[in-house]
Amino acid sequence: MYPQVQLFIDGVWRSGSEGKSEAVLNPATGLAVGEVPHASRSDLDAALAAAKAGFEVWRKTSSHDRYLLMRKAADNIRSRADAIARIMTLEQGKPLAESRGETLLAADLVDWFAEEARRTYGHIVPARAFNVIQLVKKEPVGPVAAFTPWNFPINQAMRKVSAAPAVGAKRVRPDQRVVCFCGDGDFLMNGQEFATAVQYDLAIVVIIIDNGMYGTIRMHQERRYPGRIEGTELRNPDFAAYARAFGGHGETVEAADEFAAVFERCLASKKPSIIHIKVDPEAITPTLRLSELGIKLSKGN
Repeated sequence: MYPQVQLFIDGVWRSGSEGKSEAVLNPATGLAVGEVPHASRSDLDAALAAAKAGFEVWRKTSSHDRYLLMRKAADNIRSRADAIARIMTLEQGKPLAESRGETLLAADLVDWFAEEARRTYGHIVPARAFNVIQLVKKEPVGPVAAFTPWNFPINQAMRKVSAAPAVGAKRVRPDQRVVCFCGDGDFLMNGQEFATAVQYDLAIVVIIIDNGMYGTIRMHQERRYPGRIEGTELRNPDFAAYARAFGGHGETVEAADEFAAVFERCLASKKPSIIHIKVDPEAITPTLRLSELGIKLSKGN
């Protein structure tokens, strides 16, 4: 059964304030399976106010407690994976196995970010005087609005810590160093935000990992349909030249020992910068090669 979809604002599930909605259609039959409410301007204002109030609580929450909350969220997703997958298939028509795979991967992404929350390290800056200690501490900068595409409704929402939030963070705290990590496919969907950074002179550093593919989707293809590659290869631009075309700073890295000097030059430029890192498409994760996926699956791993 399809659930009653509502807006979640300030801890409360509710319908749109203007009572408007539209049908959710099953692409396999063309029939309506439910409705989704429209958010009005007043609903958005209420969500913004709730986010601002929630941020005051979240910023005072320790990194360890954030970690625990996020791990619990990941466990909740896993426990409901079958039910979520059925809903996703009703909405989108993708095979049930792919819907379930996306749901479980979303839980893994939450786990990954949860672990990163425990490593928001600051650092000590060497001082000129022996009796001075200079401590750099990382703090939350504020609420961020994230917009996500429809085709991967869970995974893309989970991966929104990318170019747009980086621009927003630098806008709110221009005195802080902001570095954004993203894949090539991710940046292609959000790259217009770099133009925003140039427009407002926000000296962010965007590090793009370019393996020439939508890596997460390709992993599923190799695991479930070996040799049947469809729609995951990318024809990428020269991302460093892309940065320079907007008036920013751009450099390319093809070997690990090049990175440190490139990163320092980007910081010294005081411009919005892109570091284009070209990696072997076979290196799908730090510990796994793409050609090994089918072999591992056949062995039951």
